[in-house]
Amino acid sequence: MLGMGSSTFRELEKELIGPGSLAGGKYITVTERLAIFLYMCRFAVTCRQAADGFGHSATSIGTPVADRITGDPGLFPFFKDVIGAIDGSHVPAHAPLKIRDRFWNRKGRTSFNVLAACDFDMCFIYILGGWEGSASDSLLWQKAQDAGLKLGNKKLLGDAGFGFSSNLLIPYRGVRYHLKEYSVGTRRPRNEKELCNRRHAGARNVIERVFGVLQARFKILTTGCHFALQTQADLFPALAVVHNLIRQLDPDNDIEGQLLDNTDQRSAAGEEQPQTTRTAEARDAAAHRDRIAKRMWTKYRRQ
Repeated sequence: MLGMGSSTFRELEKELIGPGSLAGGKYITVTERLAIFLYMCRFAVTCRQAADGFGHSATSIGTPVADRITGDPGLFPFFKDVIGAIDGSHVPAHAPLKIRDRFWNRKGRTSFNVLAACDFDMCFIYILGGWEGSASDSLLWQKAQDAGLKLGNKKLLGDAGFGFSSNLLIPYRGVRYHLKEYSVGTRRPRNEKELCNRRHAGARNVIERVFGVLQARFKILTTGCHFALQTQADLFPALAVVHNLIRQLDPDNDIEGQLLDNTDQRSAAGEEQPQTTRTAEARDAAAHRDRIAKRMWTKYRRQ
């Protein structure tokens, strides 16, 4: 049925299942994932047909959802379209004097601003590098879209500084956000906006953690260097690739466990930027967030 004998399938399964390779999910085991993939390729069937054959819903097969989301009843199904988180990270830049003004960031240092997105396995899935430190995160997000970044109906978690976008889910401004603000007793969420912000913060935290791991692993990203400017700009993307390989091939490399947890200190507001999103898109994105918050709150109050 799969185009190979059972012994060959088992050998293929052993080859693919291991550190940093295929992983099972909450509803579909890794063996089933492999079998479903081979079955669909062999017979060119639809997700619905494969679902009927393997006893799963078409949604489970045709719309992969991150295990971080499906495994948390506070996030699923509300964040079912979220594939990761996105943020900007400033890397020290040593720029020539004649163009140095463009590299001054809002903290009074010269830097590159790198826009990066990661999945919930702490692997980078998108990087836009080489931009001067004066460029805002929202500008980089717009440039990423102009450069061809397409997410379909998927979304990334960003801070409020990005502004509304059909492919971003941002927190409510002026509402408690940091995880420590909700830690005990009366600090529990008091309304739908606080609940949504709390859960958004817990999930978005992954991008701050992956930045921390990358910087701890490669000190040059915090000290800067005096290579040619283009080489400096290429460092973050190159080292991000190395980071991904380490995550895949050496998952027990526990550099994250050695870091102090300083990843919840950054404001959810981000940099205050003029709204560049089309009015209709911004309105739809805000309404979508409100629907998520209301559904979250309804379920939360029933518990």
